[in-house]
Amino acid sequence: MADFTAWFRGLRKIWFVGTVVALALLWSLENPFFLCHPHLELLIREVAFALLIACVFGLTIEQIQRTEFIRLVTEEREKLKQDVFLYAYGFNLKDQIREEIRNSVLKSNFYRRDLTLDWEFSAPDTEGLMRVKKRYSYTLVNNSNDPAVWPFRFTRIAAEAAIRQSTFHVLRTRHPDGRIEEIKSKPVDAQDPHKRVFEASVSIAGDEALGIHYEITHVRRLNGDDGYSSREMIVGITRVKLRFPENSNFEVSVSCKQKTFQGAPDGDPPTLYSFEFTEGLFPHQAIAISWSRKEKKEEEGQAQTEKVHA
Repeated sequence: MADFTAWFRGLRKIWFVGTVVALALLWSLENPFFLCHPHLELLIREVAFALLIACVFGLTIEQIQRTEFIRLVTEEREKLKQDVFLYAYGFNLKDQIREEIRNSVLKSNFYRRDLTLDWEFSAPDTEGLMRVKKRYSYTLVNNSNDPAVWPFRFTRIAAEAAIRQSTFHVLRTRHPDGRIEEIKSKPVDAQDPHKRVFEASVSIAGDEALGIHYEITHVRRLNGDDGYSSREMIVGITRVKLRFPENSNFEVSVSCKQKTFQGAPDGDPPTLYSFEFTEGLFPHQAIAISWSRKEKKEEEGQAQTEKVHA
């Protein structure tokens, strides 16, 4: 594009010189010499007018057309940068799928790297309930060159009694220079007794990688399942750690995209179940986590189910 602009600038100089030459030819026709040579005068006059019209056209209408052409080419190049995956591989996808990929993946300025879910279960009480402290950690990357504000949002959907016993503890960020900052999060009135939402705003510079860590406590039953999904893409290694008290005798399963997580080397059942997943995740692809007590399993259908979106 720079070479084309330089060439166009040189072409405008030629048009300007042509205009000067045309005017000089018209001025030269005042010479008495042409009174004796009317045919030569007519020829030079026609050439001068043709040259003048061509130069005026080039300096005005042609310039406008070329400027519009450059603008269109630039826009197409920007679209191609965003949709190069769709142009190359998505030609056989339906329009709705292409639009979803474009909006949720290609237009996203953020992605998450090396997500870790670390959940610690307490000993069950007399009612068969456990308090689960959930710790979430990952690196948030701003994939654009411009600074942006990342909207943190944690949503939990569960039974009304379980919602009342939920506690959001802390949201921290770790900057590239090692500085740790605590971000104030506020609950949002969801006008739904089965839903609880926490929100905050985090400023992140262009091309910056910011560490995110937050903690929340829920109340869960002995047999249940849980889920986690992200608004942004997830890359790197996804880790799930489930910690149970001594002699609790739980069995656990973790999966995503209908694939079971692989056991991690630091796992130590039955007190620590550790899993890893090395595939990328699209936005809102959920990680499914299930646990149950081996000695006393409640009848099927009594397990409490909840979904978490963050």
